Amino acid sequence: MANNSKDLILKTIKKHIFDSSIPLPTVGDFGVRYQDRLVEFKEMLLSVGASFTECQRDEIDVVLKEYFEDIDELGEDELSIIEGEFGVAENGAIWVREDRLPKRSAPFRAENLVIIIDQNRLVDNMH
Repeated sequence: MANNSKDLILKTIKKHIFDSSIPLPTVGDFGVRYQDRLVEFKEMLLSVGASFTECQRDEIDVVLKEYFEDIDELGEDELSIIEGEFGVAENGAIWVREDRLPKRSAPFRAENLVIIIDQNRLVDNMH
């Protein structure tokens, strides 16, 4: 009986295996392309209520002190600063790697979340 079940399963799998002799359809260009990804990314962030500040990497500390006067006294539940891997202009999404977080809960627990992302790491869309 076990052999019959096994044979039936294997026959079913073989019947549904991808036929490599059939050519795949050509896939067109997904999504939109933007003249200026940074402008679109900023507009998307602002449209969902986020703040956006553009600065050079060596100016980050100065900019943070403009927003948070007592930054050195803020705890991890009050402020979390993390680095984004890349940003998506189409929807304002930011990819954050878990292994770069101080704690896994950092983006969710903090009252204020600052995500730093290099503007050269912006993509048009998620495709």
